[in-house]
Amino acid sequence: MRILLTTLMATSCTLGMLTTANALPSITVYLSAPDAQVAPTTLTSLSVETFDALSTSANNTAPFVSAIGTYTGTFKPNADDQYGNGTNNYFTFGAQSGTSTPVSLSFTTPIAYFGFAYCAGDPNNGVTFYDNTNAFLGRFSTSTLLTVLNNGVGTVTATDSTVYNTSQYFGKPNTTNTNTSEPYSFVNFFITGGTVGRIEFDNSNLGSTGYESDNHTISTTPQTTDGTPFVFVSNVAVVPEASSVSLLALAAIPALGVLSARRHK
Repeated sequence: MRILLTTLMATSCTLGMLTTANALPSITVYLSAPDAQVAPTTLTSLSVETFDALSTSANNTAPFVSAIGTYTGTFKPNADDQYGNGTNNYFTFGAQSGTSTPVSLSFTTPIAYFGFAYCAGDPNNGVTFYDNTNAFLGRFSTSTLLTVLNNGVGTVTATDSTVYNTSQYFGKPNTTNTNTSEPYSFVNFFITGGTVGRIEFDNSNLGSTGYESDNHTISTTPQTTDGTPFVFVSNVAVVPEASSVSLLALAAIPALGVLSARRHK
């Protein structure tokens, strides 16, 4: 079961004028049920990078050629701990790697689906999407996820009427009282009307907080949400801002509190 978070509506900017780019894909973002740390079994033709084969003794600084694509930028494979999701090694940068430089993942073949286990989340984390021509599509800020979960207060309801306490998303999955101040979930990105050629993980240019994730999952085959209920939350549009593009404010979401960034020691 997955819970809809937001939709990135693709647009383009030409000479400072906003034009709708109908040829560009749109991206719909879904949150899996609490404790899920892998892609839903209803999806097909998936490839996964688990980072389990990488050494945890040092940063990975050279381009890492994975089965799903090439990672460029410094990241630190970490052995499972309170910030991981309980499935051996996981992907980190920021506080763990000592650098705030974003990490890029260029896919071997343009994709129609991306998903990842989002571990120990904080609002500084984000994912930016580019199509197969490297055109900017939009950025998903995980502060949106934190806002939706409202610091673990309240509930979310799926379309089949299943009700989850948002507190179920906080704390390391399948453990008791482990890092319960931060959310863990599996986030799914469905791409329609085109494909994605590259994504970039960022930590808001901060080296004092960490970006933790695992089980990076792709499919080059378009996926459907048939038979799976969702809860709609919001739409996000891309608009021009001076010489760059930025995300339109989430007017459809109430101004709810988000978790403060944490520092890793």
